[in-house]
Amino acid sequence: MFPLLAEALGHEKAFHFKNTKEIFEEYQTMSKLNGYMDIAKVDYDTLGVAPFVWGVKIKHFLTPDKKGNLFFVENKLLSERTTLEYPFVLLTGRTRDQWHSGTTTNLPSTLLKHKPLNFCEMHPSDAKALGVKQGDSIKIRS
Repeated sequence: MFPLLAEALGHEKAFHFKNTKEIFEEYQTMSKLNGYMDIAKVDYDTLGVAPFVWGVKIKHFLTPDKKGNLFFVENKLLSERTTLEYPFVLLTGRTRDQWHSGTTTNLPSTLLKHKPLNFCEMHPSDAKALGVKQGDSIKIRS
């Protein structure tokens, strides 16, 4: 797909890769830009059988105080404000066993045993106010 897009944009020479190994090798050359993210020593052919752990030599965060720094940001311009018609903020998330919207992980049936694909979780007091009980089928509109 990327070579076709590059060709349409007039950059076909920059995306002349014949296979995924060539793309990986290009990525390897870019990772040589710094010592702590260097994947250049990895052999593409062994990645399918042996894992590569990135940053294993790093024993601290790459910050001035060498600690992880968390910054909490308050969204003052809420794009999703609650209203009388829509009194809840809907959040979508991922479960332990589902990533990529299930496009990759829905295949093994063992992953579907943890939680069903379609479910809603809400605070017990909200459920009680709405008359929703555990296991009820509900319709969500946003």
